[in-house]
Amino acid sequence: MKNEYLFQSDEHKTALKSYIENGVNLEISGISGTLVMIATFSCARVSEGNAGKLSAMHSLVMQYAPTVLVCDSSEYYNKKLFPLLNDFERKLRKLLYIAVTVSENLSAEVFIEKLEEKDLGTVFEMLFISKDFISKIKNRVNPSKGSGFYGKDKYTKVEIQKYITTIEENTVWTEILRANAVPSLVLKFRDIQLYRNNVMHAHNIDTKTYKVARSLLKEVNDEIDAETKNMTAIVEKHSSEVKEKIGKAISSVLAAEALSDVERQFEFSQQNIVTQELQRQRESLPWYIEHQELQRKLEESPYYIAAQVLEQKLESLPWYIEHQELQRKLEESPWYSAIRELQGQLYPVK
Repeated sequence: MKNEYLFQSDEHKTALKSYIENGVNLEISGISGTLVMIATFSCARVSEGNAGKLSAMHSLVMQYAPTVLVCDSSEYYNKKLFPLLNDFERKLRKLLYIAVTVSENLSAEVFIEKLEEKDLGTVFEMLFISKDFISKIKNRVNPSKGSGFYGKDKYTKVEIQKYITTIEENTVWTEILRANAVPSLVLKFRDIQLYRNNVMHAHNIDTKTYKVARSLLKEVNDEIDAETKNMTAIVEKHSSEVKEKIGKAISSVLAAEALSDVERQFEFSQQNIVTQELQRQRESLPWYIEHQELQRKLEESPYYIAAQVLEQKLESLPWYIEHQELQRKLEESPWYSAIRELQGQLYPVK
């Protein structure tokens, strides 16, 4: 396995050689006719230990801001985390589907469909973010006219913190399950979202991040398994109460979703109204009317029409077509780009 880096010069060659440790090889190469240097750190076999060594090299090398060509250490970590993330998403959806289905709410199927069509980040927001809580905080920080806090828009950090402690944060998660269900997920769902994004988009990650992510995902997956078993036991013991609670939560979420859709449609329609009004006002301005009239006269003039006809005929001539093709090849050639770059350096735009 290897990590490979592209440098604009060999300025840091000596420093890179000093980073070599047992089991890691360094190969320096270049590109003929340029100052470019390629540094390749490698280990004989693929293993977690060697991934750790290359990751340590990566942290040192990146202080020189090279272009990363290959990062097998990150690829190793991404591949190891992917199954854990895959298990997590499947286990999470399984738990939610079971919890929602036992409610006997007629909208349960719609709720499940909503979950299926949403990405993980949106699902997290639906489960763990309370819109009511956010609304109350916004109203306190930036109070609107008519609210109880209007005119009290100057406050201390302590006052805001104290106010926050008085507000209940009722989330869909606590309504569908329990307040202490899968505590690691509730506390660190943002971290899991970040890890998933890094893995799915092949971002480079270091050893420390990998170990923390692996530990958290294993812990959360175990907690979800335990909660899934616990869910069955709770439903059997408190069937009617649990079904009613979950049923209300489902109805609340779907109502909030419907409201969000209406708000989005309203915002879109308002934008269209504003755009149309601006266009209407512009079209009534004297200079715009004069411009449109001049444009109409230009397009109706015999000279303009003749020019259009000549241009069409010109574009169909064999020598013109050949000229255009040669021009395209010229602009795509590497030496043409080099000349343009040199001209920019010799005659910079002021």
